[in-house]
Amino acid sequence: MGGCESSLRKKRNREEPSQQETDPPIRLQGAGTQRGPRGRQGSNNLLGNISVPAPEQQAQSTQTSDLEQIDRLRKDDNVPDHLRNIMTELYEVGRNTDIEKSGGAGYASRKFRNGDLDKHEVIYQGNLENEADRVGNLAHELTHVSVADKFNTDYVNYTNQPENQVEAATFKSNDERIANEENRQNQRKVGSADNAIRVKLNSLQKLTLEDKNLSKEQKGKVRDKLTYGIQNAHTEFDTVINQISVWLHYWDITPDKSQLAQKLKKIATQNHMERQSGNRTVQPTDDEFNPKWATEKIA
Repeated sequence: MGGCESSLRKKRNREEPSQQETDPPIRLQGAGTQRGPRGRQGSNNLLGNISVPAPEQQAQSTQTSDLEQIDRLRKDDNVPDHLRNIMTELYEVGRNTDIEKSGGAGYASRKFRNGDLDKHEVIYQGNLENEADRVGNLAHELTHVSVADKFNTDYVNYTNQPENQVEAATFKSNDERIANEENRQNQRKVGSADNAIRVKLNSLQKLTLEDKNLSKEQKGKVRDKLTYGIQNAHTEFDTVINQISVWLHYWDITPDKSQLAQKLKKIATQNHMERQSGNRTVQPTDDEFNPKWATEKIA
């Protein structure tokens, strides 16, 4: 589920398609825009007598190669250490997750058996042509899985004491899915924690607009993803940080030449360490959110 509840966050833990794959933008409550979800898309176009793998084989091939790319990133000495550590975390998670590709929105979900977690499932945007977009989206969804495993808070990305009582989980008729997962996520929200996360992501928006290493298109893409995190602060903090970290690596935007990359590295490293520890208590902040950085025209 998301932070500031919006029409984009209906079921499970969903990320909207990239800009190249979306409908016209929808104005949401708060700063900036988000993109509306589309239905899943695919192609069964087989040409004459040419030997082409069946669609399910193509899907398996794509998802395997993208998870393998995460494996390659974690082993590559040219990849910054902090990103290698995150890729190692996500690769280990991915090996134990059922992964499928989609032409629409990605999401992570849990399947239960007799009230106990049976397995994690991930749908990611494996139909995208651009590898950075595919791997970034897979990293995003696997981060949801890691957060769920490490914090055990229904995908909420902190372990602060909830302000409200969290109701017991109830299950749908087949006992495989939690019926009241969204309610439990909302009950786990902590206003001061969400505000501190929004302020932190907002500061990254400022650095994004000021970064001369990014193209106009890249600035828009990064800022939109940060806006998505701001609007869903209780479930999309770690996810957008890791996804943008992957993008910057593919774009060769490194901490030695970018203040955005420097601060992102610091946040991503701390987030990774907190996930590994299984604990994150987000402290309140006196800093204020500045909507200018979420709405200012990109030069």
